[in-house]
Amino acid sequence: MRKPITKCPHCGSDRGMAVRFKANGTDIYSFDGHLQDEEIIEYCTYNKCMTCCDCGKRIMSYDEFMTHYAIDELTGKHLKQ
Repeated sequence: MRKPITKCPHCGSDRGMAVRFKANGTDIYSFDGHLQDEEIIEYCTYNKCMTCCDCGKRIMSYDEFMTHYAIDELTGKHLKQ
């Protein structure tokens, strides 16, 4: 793991980082407009960069984030150690 990042190096915000992703699926509606079901056909693909939630500038690559910073929500441990 690398040195912890506690704020955006560009604007100083401590709000966090974001990554855009896309998922492919289908929402199924009844003819009266109610959502009946949803099917995820293809799982998410992620953009290449983690950006600041406030200023939008690039902080690191998504791969670098997953390798050095991402934490499993169930175990509280880093995903790739």
